[in-house]
Amino acid sequence: MLSMLMWIVLGFAMLALAFASGCGARVVLVPEQAPIRTGPGMSGRVWVMHKGEWTLSQNRVPIPEGMYIVSPSWVDLDEGDEAKLGSNP
Repeated sequence: MLSMLMWIVLGFAMLALAFASGCGARVVLVPEQAPIRTGPGMSGRVWVMHKGEWTLSQNRVPIPEGMYIVSPSWVDLDEGDEAKLGSNP
């Protein structure tokens, strides 16, 4: 009887370790002040300034590896700054 109970406890302990070992995806929280760089094969919908308004792209856009991504607080655009961004009419 004791050996059966020991196997059950050992089985639960192994399952607990397997679930707590961090298997699967890892989430890293990046502070708002820190810029990040893109990795290989990234794509996604992006915001672009068009005619003075921020517009979300309808399709996924390939994002080149190594491109910096910064939070909106890093970008301070005034009226007329659209030309500085090189946006298309």
